Amino acid sequence: TLMLPDVPAKQAPYVKSYMKREAQALLKLGYKVETTRQGEVVIATIPANELFAPNDTTLLPTASERLKNFLPYFRTHGKFKGILAMHSDDTGSDNYLYGLTERRILALYGYFDSNAAQTDMLQGYPMADSEPVKDTPNTSYVNRNKNRRLEIFIIPGPLLIMDAKSKKL
Repeated sequence: TLMLPDVPAKQAPYVKSYMKREAQALLKLGYKVETTRQGEVVIATIPANELFAPNDTTLLPTASERLKNFLPYFRTHGKFKGILAMHSDDTGSDNYLYGLTERRILALYGYFDSNAAQTDMLQGYPMADSEPVKDTPNTSYVNRNKNRRLEIFIIPGPLLIMDAKSKKL
């Protein structure tokens, strides 16, 4: 789902420029930001401890401060597709970690459903401990903390691609 929708070559420069501005704006707001798909997809990371108490699946009262900056991506149907990838460390059984990240995704859905205009282009993936941060093994408290995170993928949707077609390039 990260590869869709495909951005046609003619529209790619506009989309990449647009997404670069989005990445820079999120970086200025204090998020860890990276891009993939040659700059077409923005990935913002929020440490899990800024959203949830340890082993809990209820959003902290302060979580909305970290999540509210993503609400504009769900104002216009089809402009963006969002993927929520919730990660954990490896402390616990596979069933426990998958269940924990799945319930955290449901809590995030609840937040976005309550506060965003359009969430039908939002997908969640409970990742458990399947993808630790590169070169960050779960061998210490510091590394485990780095691996507990939410990655929000912001993908150009069909409407943004259509907007690119109407621009003079």
